[in-house]
Amino acid sequence: MPIAAVRLFVAGLLLSLFCHPGVAADRPDGDLAPLGNRDGMVTAADGLIALRYARGQLTPIPADDLLHGDVFPLNGNKPNPDGVIDEDDVTTILEVALGLRVLDLSDFGTLALGAADQPAVGPCPTQAVLTDQTELDALKTAMTTGAVTYLDIPFNGADPDIYKKKCGLEGFWNPVNNVNEVSPGPLGITAITIAQLLNFGNSGICSDGFNNASFGVDEGFPVAGVYRNEHKAMLGNTTYHLRWRATTSGTAAGESFADLGLTYSGAGNDVENTLVYEVNGAVTPHADVYAAMVNAMTVVAGDAPSATLVVKQGSTAIFQVVLEFICVTKTTL
Repeated sequence: MPIAAVRLFVAGLLLSLFCHPGVAADRPDGDLAPLGNRDGMVTAADGLIALRYARGQLTPIPADDLLHGDVFPLNGNKPNPDGVIDEDDVTTILEVALGLRVLDLSDFGTLALGAADQPAVGPCPTQAVLTDQTELDALKTAMTTGAVTYLDIPFNGADPDIYKKKCGLEGFWNPVNNVNEVSPGPLGITAITIAQLLNFGNSGICSDGFNNASFGVDEGFPVAGVYRNEHKAMLGNTTYHLRWRATTSGTAAGESFADLGLTYSGAGNDVENTLVYEVNGAVTPHADVYAAMVNAMTVVAGDAPSATLVVKQGSTAIFQVVLEFICVTKTTL
């Protein structure tokens, strides 16, 4: 049985199916609290953390906190970060918290790369394809009609974090280590669907506590978190190298299918026949989720092309993923 060999793009849906919402890109918004677990809001608590950073009471400053807390100098209300958090940043954050100032973050949309996106490692920081609708449409065509491969880290059964690394969970993912380029065909995957990826590509390995003894028992929904991974799509003489970011959340996040009373194999399984999938609010047949997610990607100034998948059990939403394309290179021979 291949160990988490392929997830491909929809595995990205599955592997990253739902994380803490609203905290995707690192940008100078003043959001620092709670420490180590930002909540997407700016309050007096954020100002207090900034003050501790400014006074050297908390060192070193994590790279992502520097990106969020370095809001000064200002050009009008637009941050012009200078690489430090000082008392001017504290004052500005408190002004935001008190409603005395609204920061203009139009130049810092979700297309802005944070430290966790590994902007110095290819295909980042290249984003030209993601800001031109014609170029993005060509990428989408390659992803839906061309050959798609997945970049994976070699399996190491002695590494207790190997499954988190394979899933691309923030804090464990390192693109430098994803050196295996894996194709779906040798694993028996004939169509990129959630069910096939679960049954042949081991895409259920991101559930909570998954380990070497979990196969066939604990496959399930990915834990809540931010995930990143990479694919290549080849069509004709053009190859795209894509990095995506997915933010997952929901009551089922991290739960095994067995604990939820769900099946993913065999005739009439729940993944194909019972669960309801909505892509950007539109009910989508299981077999069409991959194409719908890809085709939903559009260029929005300042923001990463994105699509939202919601999984429902009956009428109740149990799992959600916001998937974003953040970097892509294009090579034509």
